[in-house]
Amino acid sequence: MKRASILLVLPFVIITAMVNKVQGQTIGQKKIISIKDNRKYGVSYFDTTTVGHKINEVIVERCLALKSDYPNAKKDTTDSYEMHFFKLLENKIYNYPASYAGEENFDTAEYFWLDDTTVSITLINSITNQRQKFKLVQTFCKGCSAGLIIDTDK
Repeated sequence: MKRASILLVLPFVIITAMVNKVQGQTIGQKKIISIKDNRKYGVSYFDTTTVGHKINEVIVERCLALKSDYPNAKKDTTDSYEMHFFKLLENKIYNYPASYAGEENFDTAEYFWLDDTTVSITLINSITNQRQKFKLVQTFCKGCSAGLIIDTDK
């Protein structure tokens, strides 16, 4: 009886281990990255290419944006954080960006994959430990932005 139980459980364990991988990365495995500061390059300068990026890679850039792009901004320009992830769609890698405008002075980001299409990203100010959480969701169209959910659970 014990041998039969083990044989029934073993395929379940193997399938679960396979499902909990996101193209080579374990779901829930946290990674910490630096936020690249692109403000010195001018307004709305951020990475739009897929060249040199890998599937499931996440990058965050701090950019300069115009008040017209973010009506709640208090000045003519404001900082925006461009969050990108790279995924396959029809055997081609695509850049899925999403933007957040804020004056929090984030310098680090932490991310992990929730499933094959959703990544959780937390922007962090390493001095004050202020955090802002997001969930980005892959949209299944070419050249589209990621779906952005601001996570209010701090």
